[in-house]
Amino acid sequence: MAASQLEFIVLMVVLTTTTITTSGFPTVTDQVGPQNHPQVASAVMSQDVPQPAPQVTPISTSTAPLDAQQDVNAAPQVAPLNQVAPEVAPQPSPDVAPSSPEYQLNALNRHNYYRSIHNAPAMQLDKELSRYASTWAAKMAQSGTLTRGYRGDVGSNTKIECDGTQDDGIQVVDSWYKDVCNYDFNTHQPVIGLFSQLVWKSSTSLGIGRSRGNYRGFACTYWVAVYKPPGNYEISREWNVDKGSFDWNAVCNPDSGQITAPPPVTAAPVPVTSTAATPETAPPTPPATGAPPEVTTTPTPPVTTQQADNYQEYQLNALNRHNYYRRIHNAPAMQLDKELSRYASTWAAKMAQSGTLTRGYRGDVGSNTKIECDGTQDDGIQVVDSWYKDVCNYNFNTHQPVIGLFSQLVWKSSTSLGIGRSRGNYGGFACTYWVAVYKPPGNYEISREWNVDKGSFDWNAVCNPDSGQITAPPPVTAAPVPVTNTAATPETAPPTPPATGAPPEVTTTPTPPVTTQQADNYQEYQLNALNRHNYYRSIHNAPAMQLDKELSRYASTWAAKMAQSGTLTRGYRGDVGSNTKIECDGTQDDGIQVVDSWYKDVCNYDFNAHQPVIGLFSQLVWKSSTSLGIGRSRGNYRGFACTYWVAVYKPPGNYEISREWNVDRGRFDWNAVCNPYSGQTTASPPVTAVPAPVTTTPAVVTTTSTSNSQDFQVNALNRHNYYRHIHNAPPMQLDKELSGYASAWAAKMARSHMIRTNRRGHLGQNVAVACDDRQADGIDVVDRWYKDVCNYNFNSHQPVGLFSQLVWKSSTQLGIGRSRGMFGGFDCTYWAAYYKPTGNMIGTEKWNVDKGSFDRNAVCKDMPV
Repeated sequence: MAASQLEFIVLMVVLTTTTITTSGFPTVTDQVGPQNHPQVASAVMSQDVPQPAPQVTPISTSTAPLDAQQDVNAAPQVAPLNQVAPEVAPQPSPDVAPSSPEYQLNALNRHNYYRSIHNAPAMQLDKELSRYASTWAAKMAQSGTLTRGYRGDVGSNTKIECDGTQDDGIQVVDSWYKDVCNYDFNTHQPVIGLFSQLVWKSSTSLGIGRSRGNYRGFACTYWVAVYKPPGNYEISREWNVDKGSFDWNAVCNPDSGQITAPPPVTAAPVPVTSTAATPETAPPTPPATGAPPEVTTTPTPPVTTQQADNYQEYQLNALNRHNYYRRIHNAPAMQLDKELSRYASTWAAKMAQSGTLTRGYRGDVGSNTKIECDGTQDDGIQVVDSWYKDVCNYNFNTHQPVIGLFSQLVWKSSTSLGIGRSRGNYGGFACTYWVAVYKPPGNYEISREWNVDKGSFDWNAVCNPDSGQITAPPPVTAAPVPVTNTAATPETAPPTPPATGAPPEVTTTPTPPVTTQQADNYQEYQLNALNRHNYYRSIHNAPAMQLDKELSRYASTWAAKMAQSGTLTRGYRGDVGSNTKIECDGTQDDGIQVVDSWYKDVCNYDFNAHQPVIGLFSQLVWKSSTSLGIGRSRGNYRGFACTYWVAVYKPPGNYEISREWNVDRGRFDWNAVCNPYSGQTTASPPVTAVPAPVTTTPAVVTTTSTSNSQDFQVNALNRHNYYRHIHNAPPMQLDKELSGYASAWAAKMARSHMIRTNRRGHLGQNVAVACDDRQADGIDVVDRWYKDVCNYNFNSHQPVGLFSQLVWKSSTQLGIGRSRGMFGGFDCTYWAAYYKPTGNMIGTEKWNVDKGSFDRNAVCKDMPV
């Protein structure tokens, strides 16, 4: 068949599911190290040695924690692995036993027994961690699979046990410890993570939880152990995992993989401590017993040559060289910090061992790294000169580009320095690996102008553009040798306090509730936004928030940055949640309507399943968020004068595992609030001293603006609205930004000769490839997407996909793009359409997909094949 006669199209809907499969008896083990950590394996699944099938009857899933159920299968403590019963531990004292179930005390004692073998200090039970572990276990029991927790400040071990005799908290710890048989104490590899986390010296607090549930037809127990501080950091394994008195031959049976039973535990339980939940971002874990002597990270006094016995000469040289350059740029002098220097030295040694530049594991520091292959450069001077050389690429007007070496070196807010080096091989040469560590970290885009000052810097005097070398400051003995280097910026950005030149510092302690009498402290729009937040929060039984000046200043700075760039961007802080918006109607600058528009997301929220979460509504009413910052800035957006809005919430919300606790339906009435035909929120009763709400109107390109849109885009828009009219959905409008996204994605598909989806979080998408020229006008491709209606069941509202997104009532803006490329040897057109707000939200189909005047017999029979 000739290519001109070929009609070919591929339509794509991507549904992703995740399953766990194992063979044999259903026992699943998972270890999750500190989350969001680049050097720790996120999850490892391992299977116990097959056991005889348990004599259990499949049951319906029950997800209540075990200590809240009648434990019908409970048995006395049993031998962990060789069926020799240990002695029963003494009953805990009255002040401990009522607070901690027996299985938690058993698990704690078993942990501490194994930790004593490996010279790790005993841990203590922590009620808050145990509550978190129990909730996590219940979530897994409900879903029937091992899942991740949401906290980044803890390590964890998880497991599914399908033998009722293992509900006492002993055998599950034995199974985690069994991983010791795979551990190499010389190289500290491999690390599956179960054993090493269990005996990690720096982990001092333990939380343990369990829950009964169904797993592949069996009644099983889901276990979670949580450790704080977390372990399994590659760079500090040798300090935290000790062989101690462990004897592989005595413990590990290579024929069966079983552990020989340890002696019974008879010690009294360790006292239980209770601590408050800590922030999400994991702080650094200091080396515990067995590491070099601990030194406080509090900045030490400035180091002089008289104190050389405390630091090596190269460290003093590097510090002085840093401070010489920082003085040029009006940055305060830094101080050497022993703990940071020890970390830098360990990192340098790791790189020297691996023969390459690598990232560190800590997220609370910034860093510069380099490999120097000239022995004369081991004095700590030239390496700092080479980092400073990056100043020649820095633009002090735009504060771009930032490779990161220079800007971190002179970053005003960085006050403590650690410096380390190590000799190693690189490309066949004997070289020195250098690491400098800075705390607090720098290189945050939003605060560069406050932290990087031109000072007395003279580009012509310092930079030699012909050779790229820096004119030597006094006195350097040898010119630096340029070597490619990498600046490892922090993984998780803690807030950087503004330095000199920033607005005055204000404490983040929540201020008292703001009233109109305090308007002199806040602008009127901020008071309006706060009142509007608290009005909606009261509907959902969430406590009132308070305005916070530091958060508001951060929000205002972020809004100004977006207004300057002309687009919505992310903030740099990891300790806050946020909502953002661009409003292009001047009447909406009062702080009321923008909150109304965020709240409108409630119409897509399912309070039973707590899905979907676009995030705007749920963050707004999140109970645990108590402090609010609000900021705005005027700027240009696609030719319109608009207002860029930012709301910042602390503590942050939208954690999946705790939605049911933090998002309450309260008095919310969907029928009264949501208008499914327009997607708008019905105005709520006015708040005292706050103007009545005004419906928001996005700045869009209408079909009359044909000069701004190509013909195929206008055709596609009209075809969309034709079909939407059949299904009682309001017409959409073309959006240039969305069309730009769509065109870029279509071009990417054309280059790769592959059709695939790329949903941008808050946007829905349809894609296609068409290999018939008549399908390039924007009409036929929409017809093809609409053909999916023939597979749609308007009673069950399944399956969602191409058709449902096309007629989704809440989607009001459309972007359409196309690109030519080869597909299967034919010259074809790749199509992409983006929809905003996104559609196909599970649980809201009945409100957004209407049968209308659709006639299946008339339509499906005539649709193209």
